[in-house]
Amino acid sequence: MSGFFRKTVASLFSLALVAACGEMTEEEIQSTAAEIHSRVITIDTHDDIPTNFATPEVDPGVRGNRKVDLPKMMEGGLDVAFFVVYVGQSERTPENYERARTDALMKFEAIRRLAYEMHPDKTELAL
Repeated sequence: MSGFFRKTVASLFSLALVAACGEMTEEEIQSTAAEIHSRVITIDTHDDIPTNFATPEVDPGVRGNRKVDLPKMMEGGLDVAFFVVYVGQSERTPENYERARTDALMKFEAIRRLAYEMHPDKTELAL
């Protein structure tokens, strides 16, 4: 276990222990939690995207109706989001396989467009 991870786990455990004992006020708990949150990497491991993601209609760089967009990520201290290339399953036919492939490739291209064209100053694509 890395030193950073060990210290973070120890901090969280200490916070939980002290909070459970009732020795911290709500303000102290919030302050301590915010301090810990600022030191760790926060990750959303599953963010479904629509087929029109990273287009003028669904620009992740603009606050919108989606639960995850870049302004909300920055405000909440979210460091990483896994944008999911999910396509629903339908009847298994050659035509539907081709449609699923096309939809998946559109989503891969949208993620690349977000990182390389639309908001390269705010995003990076981890490969």
